[in-house]
Amino acid sequence: MYKLRHYDETVTAIWDSLPADASEELTLALADICENPYRHTRPINGQDNDVERTLALQHTAITLLIIDASPIQRVYIRNIEHLD
Repeated sequence: MYKLRHYDETVTAIWDSLPADASEELTLALADICENPYRHTRPINGQDNDVERTLALQHTAITLLIIDASPIQRVYIRNIEHLD
C-alpha cells in the first residue's frame, strides 16, 4: 500500500476549502489510489508507468506524483482543482 503525502500548503488549503461532497469524493478516490495508483489514474505524459499521473472526478481533478522505489511507495498530491 502506498502512503499519501501532500505537504504543500496550497494543496492543503484547497482540500480544506472543498464542499463536503467534493471532499468526500476525493477522500474515497485517494483511498483507492493508495491501494493501486496505476489502476485508478492515467499518465500525464502518455506512458503507462509514468510517475506523473492525473485523475478527474465529478467535482475535482488531481495531479499526482507516484514514487515506487522499493521499499518506499508514496503518492504525493501535486495539485487539486475544484471543477464546480
